[in-house]
This record gives sequence, structure tokens and C-alpha cells, in this order.
Amino acid sequence: MMKHITLSALLLLTGVSTQAQVVFESDLETWTDALPDDFMGTKTNIATTAVTQVTENPHGGASAVRLENATTTHKRFTTQPVEVTIGQAYEVSFWVRGEGEVRVGLYDGRPGTSSGYAPYTNYTVITGDAWQEVSLSMIAAYDTIGGEFILSVRNTLAPEHLVVDDVNISIGSAPGNTSIYGIQYTTAVDGASPLSGQSVTTSGIVTAVFPSDGADPGYFIQDGAGAWNGIYVYDQSNVPAIGDSVTVSAVVTEYFTLTELTSVALFTVESIGNTPPAAVTATSSGAASEQYEGTLVTVINGTCTDPSAANGQWIIDDTSGPLFVSPLIFDFTATQGTNYDVTGPMFYSFGESKILPRSQNDVVVATGIGELAGAIVTLFPNPANNVMTLDLGGLSGRTEYTLHDATGRLVASDVITRDRGTIDVSALTNGAYVMTLRNSTGARWSTQVIVQH
Repeated sequence: MMKHITLSALLLLTGVSTQAQVVFESDLETWTDALPDDFMGTKTNIATTAVTQVTENPHGGASAVRLENATTTHKRFTTQPVEVTIGQAYEVSFWVRGEGEVRVGLYDGRPGTSSGYAPYTNYTVITGDAWQEVSLSMIAAYDTIGGEFILSVRNTLAPEHLVVDDVNISIGSAPGNTSIYGIQYTTAVDGASPLSGQSVTTSGIVTAVFPSDGADPGYFIQDGAGAWNGIYVYDQSNVPAIGDSVTVSAVVTEYFTLTELTSVALFTVESIGNTPPAAVTATSSGAASEQYEGTLVTVINGTCTDPSAANGQWIIDDTSGPLFVSPLIFDFTATQGTNYDVTGPMFYSFGESKILPRSQNDVVVATGIGELAGAIVTLFPNPANNVMTLDLGGLSGRTEYTLHDATGRLVASDVITRDRGTIDVSALTNGAYVMTLRNSTGARWSTQVIVQH
């Protein structure tokens, strides 16, 4: 019976593909001084009295292990040392029954703010006497011969608490580069990713970052404009900037139906100062659809129907249906009845889809729907490729336009001297801009402009 074995030794023994190679396995058969030989590593903090041998109804062989922790604070039950390799994915599977919650972690001594621990997977809730198999992925971020895989347990209930047997840890498929579209696109009714629970490596440009002191640490990345191309990364260790091109290795997780990347093992900034993908224009009701989850979206001319909704949110509606605007990144005080163009990534929390403006530039007041000093103003096409046409609808007096990028930087301005003119945007990078018109009468009109070559 193989109890535990280092990765390097296993490779020498087998000489075969790393797919499904075992680095640790235990059927909980061998015990010394009332404790299982293969576990109770140095990072174990569950009390020895809460670890007991079970000989009645094991999954296989003659015994299993009972783990007791009725508190809401998790306790660690760890393996003896295992050799792990940076960037390698590991599949941790085990059989479990009883009542409680269990998740998987890894101590590999990684540097940073995590004290050497990988982020944990989400908890799996276990209920019932029937054995069920749990399989979860971890990615190592450090080379060490002293890695310890962790079963983290909490909220266990008597009489069984959680009973675990037949633990197997194997080398998973090395996570290749997967597009965000490949992670997000789904036909599942519940919106779940087809890669849920799998380790992936993906790349994208950072489009939004949660405040470091917020309740939702992490950031959004996109590898293209439009539907299915954005995703939220739950990351407690790394804080990139908007415009950073990053590569992350993480686990695809469904968190209350929000597809996100968690348990970030590797994080690399490939380049900085990149222009984020252009926001896609959507209706206030359409923005909440599954395809835009994690994606930059702009809702045009949404009327504020409730400036004081729950949790500091406000609501816009362009007549297609209401949409929450959340203050999780940028808090804006809206005015009832005012029309706004709102840009931000789409997020899902507390059972609600919401758009998250990132700064003042993402909330543009529209003083009338295309109306400036009594004249109907039109600007087309939008999105624009090389040239936009601005029709002032017979507006009299001097009119000036300014064009600012998503950071608030002025990229173009001019004075318009005729009813209709063209604006050359061929030199601008793809992205969202704010067009503002100011007339000599003092009237002002703003709208969102998308440049997409």
C-alpha cells in the first residue's frame, strides 16, 4: 500500500505521462498512537482529540477518519510532506460522508501576504450517510519538498461529523492558456462555466480593480471586447492597475452563480499601460444577461428611477427594464429623473446583477436625450471606426466639443462652425470616450463614444 511518495520519486518510477500520476494516497489504514500515519502534518491545527479512527462503514478497507469541528472557524487536517512544483495543478479527491463543510488548501511556502498558503477552494457542503466523492483542484506557486495538502473543515454535526476515506492527490493536466471566452461561454440554464472546478491559465487586460479595503478583493480582466470576454478574479494577494496585461493560473469557480477565478496560484504582469477593450453598449435589462458577466458594458440614457436603493445602490432604466448601479468601486450620488450614461463591468452579488462604474468618467449626465439648447443633436456611427459625423440640428452660436478617454485625459477638441461636421478618430485607440458639447448659450450635452477599429 502506497502511503505517500514524492513527485520526483514517482516520475523516476513510472516514466509515463504526468496525467493522473499520484503524488499522495491514503486509505487511512495505518495508525500510530491513535493518529493516522499519512496525515497530521506540521500545518495541522485541528485538535488530536477531534481526529478519530472509524471502523464502522468505511469507504474501503477497514478504517476511515472522523474529523470533528462544530465551530464556524475552520480547522486544518494536513498531509505529511509532499513535493510540489511551481505552476503544477493537482487534483485532490476523497470520499466523505456525514454533516459539515469541507474545502481544500495547500501550504507550499509561497512568498507574499498569504503566509505560504494557497487560497482555499470554496466549501463543499456534505449531508447524509451515503459516501460521496469530492474532487477539487489546487495549483502550486512554489517549488518545495515540504508541501502539505489541507482538508479544511467547519460546522460539523454529531453524531458522524465528517468521515473521510481514500484520499488521492494526483498531477492534473498542466493548465494551458485558455481564453476567457472559453471559460465563460455556456449554454447551461444556470450559467455555469463548462470548466467549473478546473484549473486554468488565462490572460487579459485589467478593466477594473476593487478597492483594497473592500469586501470583494480582486479585479476584472478581458481578452477582447463584447460578450463572454470578461471575468472577475477573486484575488486577495495581487493588486494590478487598469491597463495591466496579466496572466493568471487559477480555479474556475461558481460562486452563487457568478463565474469567477479563485485560488490564484500564479500571477504575472506581462505589460502595463494598455488600453482596455471597448465597452459594449447594452440596454439596462440586456446588460444583466449571462453573456455580459464580468464584461465592460455601457448603458446609454438610463433614467435614474431610484437614487437610494438597497446597499447604497441606485437604479437606472432606459425603458427596457431596471438595472442596479453599485458603489462597490466608485460611489456616485444620483438624482431621481436624471438621465445617465453608465459604464463599468457587470457583477453579480446578493442575487442581483449590477453595473460597477469605476470613476466619475463612467457616469455621464445626459442633459436631455440628444438635445442641446433646443436642437436635436446626433452623433454617428457609434461605435465609430475612423470618422464620426456630428449633426447639430441647426444649433446656433459657437459650439465646442471635447473628447476625453476613460482616464479623463483630453484626447481631442475643436470648435464647430457649421451644422454638420466630421470628427477623425482614426488615431485613437479602441476604447470608451466621453464626448462633451458646450454651446455659447451655456448649454452642455455629453454622451459615450466607442471607438472600435
